[in-house]
Amino acid sequence: MKAVAIIGGGPAGMSCALWCKLYGLEPVIIERTSELGGLQNLNCKTNAWVLGLLDHSGPEIAKLYQQHIEEKKIPIIYDAKLESIERQAEKFQIKLRGQEAQNFAAIVWATGTRIRGHESLSSIPGFEKIKELISFAPLDGVNPELYAGKTIAVLGGGDNAYQSACLIARAAKRVYLIHRSQARAQQQLINQAIELKNLTIYHHSEIRSLSTKPSDARLAHPEQPELTGASMRIARDEYNAADEALEADSVDLSQKLTLLILQDGQKIETEYIFARLGYLPNSEIITQFMPELELDSTNYVKVDPYTMQTSLAGVYAIGDLSDPINPCVPTAVASGTVAARDIEKLLSS
Repeated sequence: MKAVAIIGGGPAGMSCALWCKLYGLEPVIIERTSELGGLQNLNCKTNAWVLGLLDHSGPEIAKLYQQHIEEKKIPIIYDAKLESIERQAEKFQIKLRGQEAQNFAAIVWATGTRIRGHESLSSIPGFEKIKELISFAPLDGVNPELYAGKTIAVLGGGDNAYQSACLIARAAKRVYLIHRSQARAQQQLINQAIELKNLTIYHHSEIRSLSTKPSDARLAHPEQPELTGASMRIARDEYNAADEALEADSVDLSQKLTLLILQDGQKIETEYIFARLGYLPNSEIITQFMPELELDSTNYVKVDPYTMQTSLAGVYAIGDLSDPINPCVPTAVASGTVAARDIEKLLSS
């Protein structure tokens, strides 16, 4: 048997499928949405880090990868709903909703990660009342002119947080970048942020509470310029972890301000908050169908980095799902390649 089930159609899954196909195996991509590409479909910024693809956005990269898969006539099952996975001797039987059960010689989990959302801030007093003024999505900091003359807070200490803060600071009056530990971003991004006079960084700062108030009730803050309070429409792109859908909403910034109180008592007044708090692995589905498969303390899948094999024989995990240290398109593609090479050896022995 040469059939290989690849559950997830992001860059890692597509890479593994391509290599399996070229090795003479029979890969099938099982994707729960209606398109391939994973989180790349949510990233409209130019990704300059992918060799050979100059000035391509995330969706453009996803489309190119998908076209490659289609040209190789690799089967793709879209909108797939897993119902069961059973191990039977030397094979796995997978049942999808509305389809007959299929047998596979190996399974590759490539379900990726999702953006940290409401669960990261929901325990903070006042969160429920101001959550419509918080964006968790990666798309809405692209046009800094939307925030011209505004005071904005960015939460997080990684690359996305620093990039968003620096971008928004081009037009905003004041940007506050708040993270509860040491910065994890690239040093060049940290240096850019430090050089911006209208950007203030709060290291090792926890948010104690959140609240809203009318825009004319302002705090006296020596660092903060007078706010205009002008009305502005903002597209709130919120990532829904359940179905990876984007939904739009609008907020009239003339009506509400958000007050953040830090653990040390400092008060920060802002009109909008961008939460850039990192990612969570989509491993719940693995726990559901393979509860014996070993995860680490943060629910990423443990693998042998030389083969991408998990703790279960014949089961692999690739891409960001098993790489919390270096998650990106090139490493995801590489991990898919590594897994395919090992699967070819496994099925040839």
